[in-house]
Amino acid sequence: MQALQNPEIDGIEYQQGTLFGYELREYLLEKWGRQCAYCGARNLPLQIEHIRARAYGGSNRASNLT
Repeated sequence: MQALQNPEIDGIEYQQGTLFGYELREYLLEKWGRQCAYCGARNLPLQIEHIRARAYGGSNRASNLT
């Protein structure tokens, strides 16, 4: 999948991938600035949610999670 998204990827970048060194939840918190992706609320417990629902063809990839 990485090669499809970025044909120039090779070597160590290919082996390690986007989430290397991250837990998925921590990666998503940093990606969205530790705030709700929908309303921008901060300092409250956040849940992981699919942007495009799995029922409608969404995936579990980090790019489809918020």
